[in-house]
Amino acid sequence: MAERHDALLIHMPSEHVALLSGVLGGGGSPPVNFGNGKATRLFENTSIDFVGQVSDWVYFEPADAQQLKPWDQAHDKVSELLRLNAQLSPEQLYVEPNSRSERDIKPNGSGGESLLDKRPAQTDGGVPSGPPYAPLSSLNTHYPPALGPSLSPAWHLQHCKFPDAWVKTKGKNVRIAHLDIGWWEEHYSKPMNIRKDLGKNFVENNDNTQDPQTAIANIGHGTATLALLAGNEVSLKCGEGVPGTDNVYQGYIGGAPEAEVVPVRIAGVGGSVVYLYGDTMARGLNYALKPTDGKKCDVVSLSHGGLPSECSATRVNALYDAGVVVVAASGDSFWAVVADIATHFTVYPSAFYRVETATGTTFDGGPYKRDEIGVMQGCWGPSKVMDKAVAGPTPNVPWMKVGTQFGWDFDGGGTSASTPQIAAACALWLSLYGKELPDDWRRVEACRVALQNSVDNSNPDKDTIGLGRLNVAQMLDQDLADSIIQLVKDGKLVKTAPDSVSFPVIRLLLGLPPPGDGVHEPTPKQKMFMVEMAQTLYKSANPNLIKLFQDHAEDSETSPEIDAIRQEFLTEDISTALQQQLSAPPHQASANP
Repeated sequence: MAERHDALLIHMPSEHVALLSGVLGGGGSPPVNFGNGKATRLFENTSIDFVGQVSDWVYFEPADAQQLKPWDQAHDKVSELLRLNAQLSPEQLYVEPNSRSERDIKPNGSGGESLLDKRPAQTDGGVPSGPPYAPLSSLNTHYPPALGPSLSPAWHLQHCKFPDAWVKTKGKNVRIAHLDIGWWEEHYSKPMNIRKDLGKNFVENNDNTQDPQTAIANIGHGTATLALLAGNEVSLKCGEGVPGTDNVYQGYIGGAPEAEVVPVRIAGVGGSVVYLYGDTMARGLNYALKPTDGKKCDVVSLSHGGLPSECSATRVNALYDAGVVVVAASGDSFWAVVADIATHFTVYPSAFYRVETATGTTFDGGPYKRDEIGVMQGCWGPSKVMDKAVAGPTPNVPWMKVGTQFGWDFDGGGTSASTPQIAAACALWLSLYGKELPDDWRRVEACRVALQNSVDNSNPDKDTIGLGRLNVAQMLDQDLADSIIQLVKDGKLVKTAPDSVSFPVIRLLLGLPPPGDGVHEPTPKQKMFMVEMAQTLYKSANPNLIKLFQDHAEDSETSPEIDAIRQEFLTEDISTALQQQLSAPPHQASANP
């Protein structure tokens, strides 16, 4: 059987997918012939129960390793399925490669930011005496704060006013899906209400959600983000030899410590490369709709992201319709270094409009951005995405240490760190006010209105931060909640349009008008072109294409640069079908779906 990266994700009507597992029988249509390979349902627990989906997804593994480019393979599979199955039509079929987002972690001289950790896992013997426990690493000196007698190890909680919010709620009766690389059960910061029994591993396809600790890249990422989300009581001090007593923190380290947490493993690690596949991302998102016990989650915390995917878009739409708030990291990049994500634009699924985008803000309130060679910073943009983004504290937040019982680092960073804090704030709000809301998309919109209208310093550094900085105490304000609940009762909340992978400039290249006219909706084949181009843009090492894209991504009218963008695309390693599409004269391209 071929490798995972050779797999395809196929979208087709649910009645055909149901035939795979024998749900339909008797005199129904014959099973779909998928050709040489193995086809299975992509989602074990379909979301049809919640949102009335009329189509579903298939995970197809070819029998042999593929020599074709991934998107050529996808287009060939559409043609093959139509040839083999007379009951299918082109309007019913969409196929995309099982996209693999890769992060090749390199030392960056960032002062120990928790992106690369070559140190062996510590044992209790390697932890300084305590409690309170001193950190195993120093601060990232490229960003504030500096050690001093007034610095609290839990400054992030204080800046966001979590302790003030805890007077009202700590997240009781709310369930959060934590999608990451796994967690370390032995650390004393693990959430008091973690549902290990409901955990799911979509990397190895089993129920073991523990961090395997088999690589040097991002080891312990899940343990650390889990603690920031709903971690238990800890005892920390900033460091040895720092005068004063207010640099000791004893209390909950997570924003929603009484919330129930379902751990879901979606990303694998190996060597210095972190892999995130399209199928594991989509399966993890879908699992939040219907964990093993059948009770959906209220919030999803996702400190991962990667390439655009139409499959993930459908899961985001299902979660939104079911009333589940999704908070996802905007992503991280290295200034002036062409890395895994070339553009500084927000990664997916955070870039989807039905997802809450988590950006970063530093100790001094500035944007998580440094124009220093090789120093990690957040991702941001396009501007329409920043219209719904909120910033949480990072870097130099406490980062609980895998392989130990009490160890921690003081250089936790990335938008991975800000995301669980924002997700925890949403959990607290739903804990207080969720019962007063309908169990549908209005729960999501109400929570996001509260979040986005309670930020500190509205519209500062909007290009890189978004709407403002997280303030949980203001978010839980009763008057604000009453006004939002009244909007719900009056039917005045605005429903966000369904998500799909699309940039206005890409639609221009395909001869399509801006989205929303209700007439010129893309065909499945055009959607395949759009997703391939978006993925190409996010992976490109071509500085000309990257700059043109970042300057014109939101152009919805014909741009003088459109031909230049087209020509730069044609220099990329794209599918034959897309080459032919972009090489055709514009009037022919628009007429050739």
